[in-house]
Amino acid sequence: MLGYRLMAWLYWGADRTQSFSLRRKILYVNTVALLAILFMLGFDIAYLVSGNAALIRSTAIHLPAFVIAGGTPWLNRRGEYTIARWAIALTLTGMVGATVALVSGSFLGLHYIFIVIAMIAIAIFPLRDWRSTAFLVVLNIGAFAWSAYVGVDPEASLFVLPRQTIAAFKAGYLGTMIFTVLFVAWLGEFATHQNEHELESLSGIDPLTQLPNRRRIMQRLAERLLASRRLGEYGGVLFLDVDNLKTINDVHGHECGDFVLQEVAQRLLASIRAMEMAARLGGDEFVVVLSHLGRNRDEALVNLRSVSQNLSAVLSQPYHLGTTGSADDGVLEIDVCSCSIGGTLFDGADLNPDAILQRADSAMYSAKAAGKNRVEIVEAYANQLSS
Repeated sequence: MLGYRLMAWLYWGADRTQSFSLRRKILYVNTVALLAILFMLGFDIAYLVSGNAALIRSTAIHLPAFVIAGGTPWLNRRGEYTIARWAIALTLTGMVGATVALVSGSFLGLHYIFIVIAMIAIAIFPLRDWRSTAFLVVLNIGAFAWSAYVGVDPEASLFVLPRQTIAAFKAGYLGTMIFTVLFVAWLGEFATHQNEHELESLSGIDPLTQLPNRRRIMQRLAERLLASRRLGEYGGVLFLDVDNLKTINDVHGHECGDFVLQEVAQRLLASIRAMEMAARLGGDEFVVVLSHLGRNRDEALVNLRSVSQNLSAVLSQPYHLGTTGSADDGVLEIDVCSCSIGGTLFDGADLNPDAILQRADSAMYSAKAAGKNRVEIVEAYANQLSS
């Protein structure tokens, strides 16, 4: 529950825009605000525990920063993206500047955080707003230079801090900076990966096998349900899981595993009619939606079994992948790969594509539990649940 609420907070405002770039920037801004709150809270606790008067007074500087950082996602939620960026960037700069002036000068090395804020400014502002980015970078580098080469004299009470305490604070500041830089860099990769997955989903094509993905197959299944109701014909769904793919990946490498998945896709396409659709759901799972299996249930069931048995035979044949570099034929042959297949019928009385897919999925797990490389057909359709 806490993780769900945290992710919802980080993505506040991102759901209001279709721009992938803007979504990434909103995620950056909200994340920086959260890190600021956590780090300020952590250092404030450490300052209070230290008992040093100057450090305790510095905690008051963080109070308005807590309010602004906490309100940043709310600004993004209202669509005030530019204000949110400026608010968090200037708040961080002002907070560090005030803290440096009040308690540390260059005594504890806090001024180095200005460099981190300059790097964050590059991340949270879009490329088209380069003037704002340049201003904040110059502002923070200037603040760093002033603190490092001019600075202020530390308060006398700071000199009575134990050497171990000073070392701990310096390590904390350095660790905070390193973590922030690395986390923002990782966040960029994460956001890009998420955007790529969403684009793939929207395109409806699985990038590895070039088969339709879950989105497309569910659309097709919904269409087949309507057609089945209109024509009075049965359709079918086959859920396929590639057996021993993990073993192939472990023994021969993931490239061989990917080749097997691609070959499975090609064999499926070659074995079904043009009116039918095969799709990859992800991992080692595939789905085939069949139509026009007949108006009679027994006839449709016979046809469904025939197709599934044929696919099982085709997919159990050896896979010849690449070259092994051996002196023999140079071809790696994998004959331990097969598919467990679960199937179910549907007719016009079925209303829920997800329920149909779940029936086929359950049948597939029954086939896998029975020893793999098997076909299990659930004869249930509509509200009739017999097997």
